[in-house]
Amino acid sequence: MNEVFDKMRQPFPITSVCRADVAQQFDNKDFAESLTDEEMGWIARKMADDYCEQLFWDSLQSFCDWVKMRRKK
Repeated sequence: MNEVFDKMRQPFPITSVCRADVAQQFDNKDFAESLTDEEMGWIARKMADDYCEQLFWDSLQSFCDWVKMRRKK
């Protein structure tokens, strides 16, 4: 039973954010380099929250539907 629980809770990374992403988005390497780890952590948490609130569940449904359709072929 523990094995099933562990498999159900195994996370798969979706994405990440780094200072290079910030530099590219704002075309501002100096700003990106000046960001502290704490600030980057805050940005990452806010992005994760935003993604979960806006896209996550709809995207999960769409991609699972796609997998189901592929399996039927």
